[in-house]
Amino acid sequence: LNQYPDIEADASVGRKTLPVVFGAAASNVVYALFMVASGATILFLRVTGYLPDFGIIALLPIGFSLFALTGVMKYAANIGRHPLYLGANVVAAILTPLLLGIALVSG
Repeated sequence: LNQYPDIEADASVGRKTLPVVFGAAASNVVYALFMVASGATILFLRVTGYLPDFGIIALLPIGFSLFALTGVMKYAANIGRHPLYLGANVVAAILTPLLLGIALVSG
């Protein structure tokens, strides 16, 4: 999502980011798929016993991802004017692996 505010600048210098090449709508779908895949992976690992019970805590930041997704679906390439959504994405990207790591170390 942090590539969205730079779509025009990236395109002008030939960078091939996902939003530049495929557009905001397709990039939104990829973001949503990544969000679902990460949540499904955590659930799968918990159900199969590869992740301790406490590992389910790594799903908590998905709320931030959902919030970011609603913002990017609403504002698309103009998401840079709404930094709260970009911040939520950063929070989710940092907290999810952090909580997963804590669960693995403590479990």
